[in-house]
Amino acid sequence: MSASVRFMRGVSSSWASIVIIAVTQIYQVRIARRELSEAEFALFGVLSNLIAAFLIAEVGVRASFSRLLLDARNEGGEAYRRFWASAAMVFRVQGLAIGLLALACTPFLGDWFHVADTQLATARAVFLLLGGISALGYAFGHHSVSLLATQHFVVPNFVSILAGVAGFGAFVLGIRNGYGLYSYVFSVVPGLFAACVVFPLLTKRLKIAPTAGIRDVSKVEIRRIFVLGFDLFWVALYNLILGHTLLLYGGFLLSVAELAILTVNLKFVQFGLQVAQRIPGTAEPVLAQMVTVQDFVRFRPNWLLAAKGALGCTILGTGILYLWAGFAVGHWTSPADQMSHWPLLMVCLLPLRYIVHTVCVLACTLFKAANQLRVALAWELVLYTALAFPLGRAFGVGGLLAASVFSLLGGSLIPGLRLVRRLGQFPPGVVPGAIARTLLPGFALLFFVAGLVPHPESIALLNRCILTLGWAGAAVGLVWFAGLDGAERVAIRGKIALFRGPA
Repeated sequence: MSASVRFMRGVSSSWASIVIIAVTQIYQVRIARRELSEAEFALFGVLSNLIAAFLIAEVGVRASFSRLLLDARNEGGEAYRRFWASAAMVFRVQGLAIGLLALACTPFLGDWFHVADTQLATARAVFLLLGGISALGYAFGHHSVSLLATQHFVVPNFVSILAGVAGFGAFVLGIRNGYGLYSYVFSVVPGLFAACVVFPLLTKRLKIAPTAGIRDVSKVEIRRIFVLGFDLFWVALYNLILGHTLLLYGGFLLSVAELAILTVNLKFVQFGLQVAQRIPGTAEPVLAQMVTVQDFVRFRPNWLLAAKGALGCTILGTGILYLWAGFAVGHWTSPADQMSHWPLLMVCLLPLRYIVHTVCVLACTLFKAANQLRVALAWELVLYTALAFPLGRAFGVGGLLAASVFSLLGGSLIPGLRLVRRLGQFPPGVVPGAIARTLLPGFALLFFVAGLVPHPESIALLNRCILTLGWAGAAVGLVWFAGLDGAERVAIRGKIALFRGPA
């Protein structure tokens, strides 16, 4: 099967997985909003994001393992067995560190997030359980990472669908039987089973996981994993802070009511981000393999096409999200949870901001060169935090979101583009020109729509549908004719025809 077919089937199966899981999670949030108190609903959002932030303890190990796995498989034999055994040991130790970190933070939850005395015991118990599940899942995380790194996309996506549906069922049963916040714990147990049982069985069957034991653990391999991991640490730190501190900062700066509204609206953002991320995420192992064998002739056009495709699809989705998020929230939970105009646009821009960073900056991880962007990434984090607190205090939710969206411009964007151009051996001007032709018209179109329709949650359904069709046509036409050149349009038609044909 060609790389193009694997890529397109990986993206399509990922999108199918997201759609099914998104439907279950939408109903899960709706049930939680109805059955839990406002304080409980907001509390879980803060606690789950704090647990996710603990992945900072991995210091880039997951991304390092994914990239080094390709090199180790090319070596094969004893070298590959040593690498696998060493990686397994590293993941277990890192999982233990995450669990201990959760345990150490538990006594301070009440002081950090002003948890009511009546809820403190439950909050601590739920937090400990989530921390333990997260730690155990991470200890077995090298199996799921290896499946994606070796371009086995479809089966893991199918397993994720089953785990998501089973988790939703467990959540509903928990809520109906009066378990409250503990229902969230029940919902993640099927995912833990997939991580600890199903994915290891798959890696054995696909001969990704070799037979290896403690005697095969190598200090040299562990050092390799950690050296590259520390280089990628700033990338992991960046993703964690940008991905999970919005609600944490909101816990400090916003009222419970504002935090609950932001939590509801961020659910749509998370779904949009998952959809958008599947293009660069699925392309990454394919492109990394080209870099591993130094095939830059194929790498350059494929990287440009994947980058433009990811940006174009995200621009399209951002406009649809802006037009429909308020309407969906009003029917999903309550009209009181709706956001409007510029705060809503800032929320909807978060997936696009993430994809821009993934495409323009994090592509350096394909070349194992993230260490060259340490200063730029660190400065961007400082800038984000420096903007978040004053803007959050002055403008509430809108200020927090503006800090997240606009900190990229003064941070790692330009240094990242320069590094990708140099490492990918692109001619001068090709990379920034290609990104600008796709991104700038899209941004202009998004702000035009926001100015034209300041309150999309209030317009009639027929008008919303007409606007959506107009937006889709304009966005697709803009990307197709302004972003892509003639050769890229021909290549896309060819890949679609190949995908439809026999494997």
